[in-house]
Amino acid sequence: MEQMKNHKAQKFRAVFIKHTVSFCVMTLVLIAAIIGLFLIGIVTGFILPANYAETQISEVKAEIITADEISPDMIPALCEYAVFSPEGAYLHGSLNSTAAVDAWNVVTDNAMGTGYQYTVIERENEVCLLRYVIKAAFSPVMLRKIFPDVEILMILLFIICFLTGAAIIAFRFGKLLTVKMQGLQEAAVKIQQQDLDFSIQLSGIYEIDNVLCSLDKMKDALKDSLQQQWNLEQARKEQISALAHDIKTPVTIIRGNAELLRETAQNEIQKEFTQYIFNNANQVEKYIKQLIDISKMQDRFYIEFNWIDTTIFLQGIENQMKALAMTKNMKAQMELHNVPERLYVDKELFTRAMINVLDNAVEHTPDGGEIVFTVEADSETIRFQISDSGAGFSEADINKVTKQFYMSDKSRAMGNHYGMGLFITESIVRQHEGMLIIKNNPITGGGQVTIHLPLECFD
Repeated sequence: MEQMKNHKAQKFRAVFIKHTVSFCVMTLVLIAAIIGLFLIGIVTGFILPANYAETQISEVKAEIITADEISPDMIPALCEYAVFSPEGAYLHGSLNSTAAVDAWNVVTDNAMGTGYQYTVIERENEVCLLRYVIKAAFSPVMLRKIFPDVEILMILLFIICFLTGAAIIAFRFGKLLTVKMQGLQEAAVKIQQQDLDFSIQLSGIYEIDNVLCSLDKMKDALKDSLQQQWNLEQARKEQISALAHDIKTPVTIIRGNAELLRETAQNEIQKEFTQYIFNNANQVEKYIKQLIDISKMQDRFYIEFNWIDTTIFLQGIENQMKALAMTKNMKAQMELHNVPERLYVDKELFTRAMINVLDNAVEHTPDGGEIVFTVEADSETIRFQISDSGAGFSEADINKVTKQFYMSDKSRAMGNHYGMGLFITESIVRQHEGMLIIKNNPITGGGQVTIHLPLECFD
């Protein structure tokens, strides 16, 4: 494909590396932004540094030592305090008595691991104990109460921004892949639908374009194959049509002369031989008609739906069924149950479908047998069921009897079957959006063919 040869595509790993680098850059920028915000907060005083309490203590320590009385306004913002007597009795402070006693014990016993830092300021008649934590904090009191730990807040902010950025990059990468794969998906759908008149749209990704190139070659090969198959099929149909028309003329002459011979004076043997000629000429004409139908028939017939009177239609079918049954001295009966007044079908084609099934039933039923034609409807479908008292379908017949030109051993033994009747019937039923079911009657063991038409086909 010349377009693909001249097209410069990037490899998938390059696209992946590009997005990975973007992700790494985003992470570094995010870290820098978080650190920058923290430093700006420190510089502007919005955030108090971790050593703020210690700095403030060193500034107010002298004032606390010389003051007549310790008041809360002397204590640095990030500190809590407790005032003790020299003997360790708690006097007053911002710490409650229990916390104050614990703090005194920690300081006097040099205990570790409490999480607090302590500064002891000895005054003339009392001891002031300051408790604080070495960590950054917000300067506004309200924010300090809501977010007591600035470092944890910064870490949470980083995690949230990190996950959001990762989701955005993953979404962009997924969307890019979806766009790049769209041409591949469209090509696969077109080939599946056998729509081969389309051009491959390149994705710009080397690996995907290689697959598209392979699909394009497969499309061209499939198109050539289908074209060859179509040409062979057309040639076959033309040959069948030409042969059928060529045979039709001499067969007509044979049948016409046989009719003339029947009108002449003949002995019994001559009459028998003349009848053989006449009957077989008629049979050959049936073959010719079928061959002509095959040559003209595509997958679908031209169909023209109309509303028809159900009673009149079924009477016509019943008359033809009885006429066919008379040839083998068979019983034929029709049973009707809840039949609608009208049918919405192509009368000519649907009649042909019915006659094909009836003809098949008569052909496979021995002399003196019986055929039952049942028509019944419910709220969803109408069913036309034809059962015979013959030997029934074999397992192979049930699976293949609707295939074109299929003939079972029993069918060939009958000598009047050419594998087209049920094939044509199924095609007609399918165009009526119906379904043809082939099986054996569970009571008689004979063949049973059922045509289901949907509710829309009758009023």
